[in-house]
Amino acid sequence: MQRIAKEYFNAQRVYTYIISSKRNQIEWHLRQGFIDTGRFAPFPFEQGFKAIVDPREIKFSILTKCLE
Repeated sequence: MQRIAKEYFNAQRVYTYIISSKRNQIEWHLRQGFIDTGRFAPFPFEQGFKAIVDPREIKFSILTKCLE
């Protein structure tokens, strides 16, 4: 994905959104060179979706990586 973003779209940076409670996935991305931006994005619950958890508790952590 990163190679394609750089070669075909001339991207300088990529972002990934990971559910903030998935610490193992966040830590894996950090080991791959991503940086935690400290920002969050809401989980896109659709209208009529019955969530088992409080929608305010589920959010995405936003990580970024500069492409060389």
